[in-house]
Amino acid sequence: MSICQAVSWVPGSARCFVNCCLSCHTLSAVRYNHLEQLGLTPAQIRENLIFSRYKIDDKVHVTIL
Repeated sequence: MSICQAVSWVPGSARCFVNCCLSCHTLSAVRYNHLEQLGLTPAQIRENLIFSRYKIDDKVHVTIL
């Protein structure tokens, strides 16, 4: 299941935040795996929110391509 097909609105909002807002608004105190508390699976986090060399237990970082 893709993040856009998830039952909850949280996964889509998290993806939108990572893609659009994270460059200016930091989540530096949050680790990717904390997003599991919002109902995301580790697979959803890896596939849809981590676009770099970071791992699921790393803090959320901005990646500029």
